[in-house]
Amino acid sequence: MIAANKQIHWDADTVGKNLARQLRDDFNIRILPSLSPKGSFYGTESYLYQATVGVGKTYQMVKLIGTILDYKLRTLVRAPTTKLAEEIAHQINVKFPGQAGVWYGREQDDPQKPAQKMCPRYDAINEVLALGGQPELVCGTRNSIYCRYHPKAEGEASCGYKAQSLKDKNIVVVAGDAMLSLVPRAGMKRKDISHGGSDTPGTETNYQTEKSDFDIVILDETNPFSMLEGFVEPKLFTPHKTGDNLEIEDKYDREILVQFSQFLSDLILTEDTEYLSQFEFHETVVKNKQDKIEFLEHIRETAVRYLRPQLESIEYHKLSGAEIHEENRKKLRTRQLLQKYIDICEAQKTSVEKSWGEIAALKIVEHDGVKQLNIRKRKHISHAYSELPCIILDATPQPELLKYVYNNLQFRFSEKADDGKAVKRFQLSDSTFSYKSVREPRWAARLTLLAELLSSAHGATGLICPKIAREFIDENFVTETLTNHFGALRGDNSFSDIPCVLIASRQAQPPKYVEDMVHVLTGEKLLSADKKDRHYEWYQKKDAFIIHRSGTMGWPVRNDYHPDPLVEAARSAITDDNLEQALGRTRSVRRDTNPLFEYILTNVATNRFVDGVFTLAELKAATGWVGILLHAGIWIGSGKGAAILFHIFHGLLAQRRDSLYRYIIGDPAFETPEQAAKWRKDQLKDNQSIAELVTEIDEALQNQADGVNLLHSPFPVADFREVKAKIRGSRYFAQVYVRIKNNEIPEEALQRILGDEMRHIEAKPK
Repeated sequence: MIAANKQIHWDADTVGKNLARQLRDDFNIRILPSLSPKGSFYGTESYLYQATVGVGKTYQMVKLIGTILDYKLRTLVRAPTTKLAEEIAHQINVKFPGQAGVWYGREQDDPQKPAQKMCPRYDAINEVLALGGQPELVCGTRNSIYCRYHPKAEGEASCGYKAQSLKDKNIVVVAGDAMLSLVPRAGMKRKDISHGGSDTPGTETNYQTEKSDFDIVILDETNPFSMLEGFVEPKLFTPHKTGDNLEIEDKYDREILVQFSQFLSDLILTEDTEYLSQFEFHETVVKNKQDKIEFLEHIRETAVRYLRPQLESIEYHKLSGAEIHEENRKKLRTRQLLQKYIDICEAQKTSVEKSWGEIAALKIVEHDGVKQLNIRKRKHISHAYSELPCIILDATPQPELLKYVYNNLQFRFSEKADDGKAVKRFQLSDSTFSYKSVREPRWAARLTLLAELLSSAHGATGLICPKIAREFIDENFVTETLTNHFGALRGDNSFSDIPCVLIASRQAQPPKYVEDMVHVLTGEKLLSADKKDRHYEWYQKKDAFIIHRSGTMGWPVRNDYHPDPLVEAARSAITDDNLEQALGRTRSVRRDTNPLFEYILTNVATNRFVDGVFTLAELKAATGWVGILLHAGIWIGSGKGAAILFHIFHGLLAQRRDSLYRYIIGDPAFETPEQAAKWRKDQLKDNQSIAELVTEIDEALQNQADGVNLLHSPFPVADFREVKAKIRGSRYFAQVYVRIKNNEIPEEALQRILGDEMRHIEAKPK
């Protein structure tokens, strides 16, 4: 443990009040004047406000919206999830009835008809959009036949998507960043009437005849990488040297694109690096940078010319998505190919203009022995929103990255709230506890066991872990532990009152993957781009500290670090910030009277103070066979008669409805009674952490203590009672302790715990 600098934090209420004051001042001094027809010194800017999860950012947002409504300004609020969007709209409508509405996308469930999507024929719409057509081809218009679900078709079932209209709502709440890259949907647009000026004296607004659909944008949490394509879901170009997939009538243009396709295919198939290199044109008229740019622009313009094919007048209002796909198969292939040509040309053009070597946007991958090109790109905020004042509320922002997404970003507020008085936090100190580890079934079992052991000490327990571990737990184990995974946490308040929560592992991505994301997002040349050898597998390490609650000391750890500031911001956003979001689910800043025991199962240094640490060896000891015996309510003291452990384990396995114990206990314990005794002896001899924990439990039971220290939590043992037991026919009795229920005697408790295996055991009172 080493000394550390003391940090000063505010309590949650103070941070909330300070945030409210800053929001109010910035709205009056900066945002409101920028909406005046006379203009403003500040212009159109994005304002970033950072505050710890749990201080009441949503509450303060709703208060600010009340002020915005006073000026008859129309606001788009973006939430990370549909559930959170609905909660925000509800809170707004409670204070300002009828002012807010949630906009639902076509593929979302219809809240009025949960068994139906908002658009019952969203698959058909998607096919038409993929062809470059308009939704009206499927929906119908006044001059054509309506889809049977169209509200004007007066059918039995109607389309929830078409029926929704938020024209009269001054606050429109949407879910997800994808909506920010689209123009406002028809039902979201401003009502087409002329508004007067503001009701507030002395204030001018920009309500003129020509108006945008919204005046202000508010973002509740944000993720700069949500604007990237081709990383989570690859967009693949497969090399081909013929024009069979191009349905273009003009022979000259078709030949240009066919030759370009052949040129691309040759490059991809012969490229010996991870990325498609900048085009080189040997023995051609393309000689210099400007020639390259003009060549690429010519190819791009040719592809754009045919990007929206003429769709034949078939009865789209009747056809399913599969039927539309089949009817236009060639057109769809052509459009997809043309879009890839456009994206490739744009990436190459940027590379030429900025003199890049590697082009992260064009990554070569291999699947089943076939080389393909994964095309990555970034989307942009729609002009309908990018020119509006934007308020960003985020607990874990990375302004270094956000400034590449939002115009003129101004970091206006950053305060962190301290824990409530009833919080105790403990952290793993010597292991990152990686996703790879947690993917193993044995660790999923260990986490489940630990959660249940801690529930005996504290009551209800929650577990936040990687998705794959959560799914394995839900499918294989019977547990009352509340679980969630890192990818579904934003806006989740289900852990806010649980007395004990475990956060297991941390998210991380390989450095080259993160570098590529940053390169595509920012367009900046990174420090690593100058390195000849980029074949490193993981990040560099730097010294960091887990800080004790006193703020005057801590524990040194070695955490991941990237030397490039932008990549480090991205790495931190993925690892540190997502861990912070997970910790925020417990609402620790509000736990003054409602106790919280919080366990961080990774040694990533956070901004949270801790009350103690433990090692991976201690974690394994508590979640191994020692933990199983405590969990089952039985203990065998050190000494003679240890062979009975063989029948105890067999009895416990037979009594469990799931495979929790089997995933944890080693096979030698099940071979013979003698082998089980030797196995236990070897465990104590070879593992100091197990030996120390066993000794502590032995002493607690011998002294009839109320509890035993289990990773800093008081596991209760006051209801354990001693009973003498041995394998029938053996010489020595073992000192066994069992948890009794109601008015049981120890022998009855032993029978209940071991079931039929009791036939091999002889027991007698102490």
